[in-house]
Amino acid sequence: DNVIKNGVVFTDAILLNVDMDEFVEQQYSRKEFHKSQEILETLTLKDSPTARVDLNVNFAFDSDKLTASGKKQVAEIAAALKAPSLQTSRFLIEGHTDSTGNDTYNIDLSTRRALTVANILQNEYGVKVDLITKGYGETRPVTTNQTEAGQALNRRVSLIRLQ
Repeated sequence: DNVIKNGVVFTDAILLNVDMDEFVEQQYSRKEFHKSQEILETLTLKDSPTARVDLNVNFAFDSDKLTASGKKQVAEIAAALKAPSLQTSRFLIEGHTDSTGNDTYNIDLSTRRALTVANILQNEYGVKVDLITKGYGETRPVTTNQTEAGQALNRRVSLIRLQ
């Protein structure tokens, strides 16, 4: 019989008499490792002088505080940025907002978002690469600001390898 937990189908967990919570946690850890590997591969593309990763690091409305999923994404980014091949690289962390609020406020908020991610990477995860931050406000949306879902996606940061 198959076991479904958190949307994942497990066929051998019962046969192996494995603790399901531990098994799910191991599978999740593997998924997180593979995600940081994907980020690393994108950032180290040989055919591009710069590489851009639009991150799923999202923020609450009118805030520079990371969402729970944003915190997980920063951990994945930190793992990728610790790779030996990136230690001499320089990165730009771009902050973005949705279109709610005035331009001046949104530039300030997006700058704080970029700084939040940079500070967490360096202070909590010990990332040593050179990080530059810049806020773009609402000027570079990835999707429409006409829906709440679109606005949520536009409250984000992007990571760009500069060299």
